[in-house]
Amino acid sequence: MAKKAMIEYAYEVMQDKKSISFSTLWATVSKKAELTDQEKEKALPNFYTQLSLDGRFVALGNNKWSLRDRLPYEKVHVDLSDFYNDLEEETEGDDDEENETKKEEVPAEEGANL
Repeated sequence: MAKKAMIEYAYEVMQDKKSISFSTLWATVSKKAELTDQEKEKALPNFYTQLSLDGRFVALGNNKWSLRDRLPYEKVHVDLSDFYNDLEEETEGDDDEENETKKEEVPAEEGANL
């Protein structure tokens, strides 16, 4: 019988849990996958990446994870419009600072001729 992907083990484990810490999830998944200590060490970064990228899972903060379909939309939706607005304001502010710096760099004698 073929082994399942670790992410599938994680999905199975989380079917019975409202939320779970990453360390508990990893311990359970690595045990189900029957990984040796050496295999665990190599597989851990890949597992975390898979968990982060798989749309079925969501990080709740404080190292807790849950299944996305168990949470209300408001809990898992991230509104990026505020982030982009802040980014635009910072970029515009940076341009103003650069212009101020360029004005200050002009020597006084040259500035008088302008």
